[in-house]
Formats: sequence, C-alpha cells, structure tokens
Amino acid sequence: MKFFALYNYMFEKCIDTDDIFNDEERLQEVEENFARRQACFDDVLVDDYTKTHRIHFTNARGTQYLHHFLLEPFKEEGVYVLRILKNCRGTRHDENFKSISFDDYRSCIIIIDNRPGVQAIAIENSTSAFQSLKTIENIVERTLSHVMQRRFSLKLSLKNLYNSSRFWNIVQDKKSYPSGFRKVEFTWPKPNLERLAKRFEFIQGLRKSTEGALTLASDAGAGKCVKLDPEDQWTKDIVEAASDIGGEGSISLTPTGSRRKISVGKDSYRYINFKDATFTNMSPDNPHLFPKDHLAIFTNEIEKHVLKNGDSDRP
Repeated sequence: MKFFALYNYMFEKCIDTDDIFNDEERLQEVEENFARRQACFDDVLVDDYTKTHRIHFTNARGTQYLHHFLLEPFKEEGVYVLRILKNCRGTRHDENFKSISFDDYRSCIIIIDNRPGVQAIAIENSTSAFQSLKTIENIVERTLSHVMQRRFSLKLSLKNLYNSSRFWNIVQDKKSYPSGFRKVEFTWPKPNLERLAKRFEFIQGLRKSTEGALTLASDAGAGKCVKLDPEDQWTKDIVEAASDIGGEGSISLTPTGSRRKISVGKDSYRYINFKDATFTNMSPDNPHLFPKDHLAIFTNEIEKHVLKNGDSDRP
C-alpha cells in the first residue's frame, strides 16, 4: 500500500507594481496569465512531458532530481502522474575490501490534479527516498513556483491538508496543557480558489468584505483561557474549514501562561492510499499504455478527500 499526503495549491501574481519596468502592457499580461492560471500550469506540465520546456526539480542547495511521467498527460483531463528520483548513493566492497560506489535510486510519486475546482497535489510518503514529507514538499513547491514565475510571472504555494481531529486532540490534551489556551487564531490566504473560499461563507459577509488574507482571533486575555467546545457547531465548522484550507499556520493555539504558538497543521497530514498494484505496470518507458479511464482511480480518491471534506488518518 502506498500512502499520499494531500495538499491544496494556489497561485499568486508575482510582480512589483512599483517597478518602473512594469508598464501597463506588462501588468495586463500578468493579469491575463492569472485569469488563466490553471491553463498556464497545464502548459508547464505538458511542455515538460514533450521536452519542449523541461522542468528541473531542485532543492534550495541546488541539488537536481531526475523525474519521469508514469502516465501520458492528457491536457484536457488536467491530471498528471510523475515520479521524482533521488540517488541515495551507496558503497560496497570487493574481495580486496576496496570501496566501490554505486547508484541507488529511490522514488517518490507525485499526483497533480489540476482540474477546474480541484487544484490538489498528492505526494507519496516515501521515507526510503526523502527524509520527510516536508523535504519533498519544499522541492516540489520551489521548483513549480520557479517555473511558473519565469514563464508567466505567477507563483505557486502548497498547503498541507490535515484532519480537524488534530485540533481537538491538542485542545483536549490536559496533561500537556493543563491551563488550556489563552488565544486561538484562524488564518486564511487570499481566496482565489473558489472551493476554498466557499468553506468560510458561513461567516456572514466575510468573503464579500475582503480581497486579502484574513485572520480571526479569540483572545481571553492574560491568565485566562478561551472556551473551545467540540459540540458547538460554529466552532466545529470553522475548525473544519481551516483544516480543509490547510497549511501549518491556518490554526494556531497559544497556551495559557505561554507566548509560544502551536501551529496545528505543522507535521500533520491528511492521507489517501492506493494499492501497490495500481502503479506496478506503469513505466516511464511506456507512459502512453494506460487509458484515460485509469485516471479515475486517482481522481475519485482525491475528490472524496478534498471536495467532500473527508478525513483520512495517518496509517
């Protein structure tokens, strides 16, 4: 069984409006690119597959990672399955105890669902290849954002989804936090993805009144604690909305008597899983062998846990 962490991704315009080199024509081009941001992202991925404009996955230190597509991308479908490789070089010894280095490639599968209204990425939890999900998450975000910025003056950010139960587990941990929590904050990015913006429409007029990022805070004051009732519907709704939007800082808690904030989404993930057999016959040498119908295996599972707000606990 292979387990995948789910992420939302959103686009932002990447341009300095005070830059004298950004004339009206340039600004208009960026606005047009933003309006068709998902189509631009499709272009980036398809051009990589056709080798028209290759993507080079790179970490912050400049280390490059090979990658292959496991399925031929169908642009009209907007779903992409690829594998990123890491060379975990090893050493063996011959009969004279001479050290001999050898290549040992490990892989991590990435599923990108760029369909309208979805915008989700699933990253395999492949600890044999990368030390942590955060490591490969940073590589994917850094690389794709760099390509989008270079070609379309847009940038891309990933937000890890997590289960709302994570919040309540922390709140109800009386052993670690006997005095409760002085402050709780809910933070949302600028809502340019419609399905995420709809997640907090239940707060009357909130979405209509702002075009930027938004933070809601409840502060009981020094020495006191806020009331967080798991049976209160409004509180349940806002916690679920924040966990569906995702990101380390979408909910933060400040324990009473402490200044240290706890980021509820940090190192917490919502998972989907697929049987190993799903990928057995996929090959970068023959990515065209699988029909479009095969994509339904991935899209159905992503829809269930992204669009329908399902929780899937870590294995």
